[in-house]
Amino acid sequence: MTEKKMKTFKNNYKRKARSVSKNKGLENNKKTESKNKRVSIKFKNLISRIIILLALVSMLSIAVTFVIDNASFAFVTLNLENEPKDTKTVIVNEGDTLWNISEEYMPKGMDPRKFVFELRELNELDNPKLKPGQKIEVPIETEQK
Repeated sequence: MTEKKMKTFKNNYKRKARSVSKNKGLENNKKTESKNKRVSIKFKNLISRIIILLALVSMLSIAVTFVIDNASFAFVTLNLENEPKDTKTVIVNEGDTLWNISEEYMPKGMDPRKFVFELRELNELDNPKLKPGQKIEVPIETEQK
């Protein structure tokens, strides 16, 4: 081979080698991009699952809180119904409300809302509004008699 042919051969070989390495680089880039997309999709799926899990935990805690609150209220109501209590008849004056009456007669430390509820249950009141002259029974503690 002549020197000129030899140079041409080497240059052609180098060119082919460069194009092959470029193609391999492109293939590696495509593989890397594909892998990055898969990782990105997996990450997004993980994040969405975490968000859904947090939402479910939040809803569950709200439901448990609601059930516990209602259960304690039902327990208090059941206790109130089952306990025989002494009552006092109160005649409603102008401007009296169940709230005012409950503040006057409820036991110390009791929630006024529960006592108002007890008053409504005891007197079978559908409407919380009172009329002057109306008689209602008010549960009292033994010491208050």
